[in-house]
Amino acid sequence: SKLWESLEYQEKNCERYMVTSPTGESFEILNLNEFCRQNNLGLGNMWAVSVGKRKAHKGWKCYKIVKE
Repeated sequence: SKLWESLEYQEKNCERYMVTSPTGESFEILNLNEFCRQNNLGLGNMWAVSVGKRKAHKGWKCYKIVKE
């Protein structure tokens, strides 16, 4: 098992995102790369949505959840 695959590592080091589907469902995700692979979305395009450079990608919207 690789270090970065452990849930403990991901909880500490990965960024959280709130993603909204084209149908309006919202999900809190931990790994944007994995989510994009599972849903046939472009990682670069979703990243651009999360930082405000694009409004949506294939109807999906997302933003980064800032840790306090």
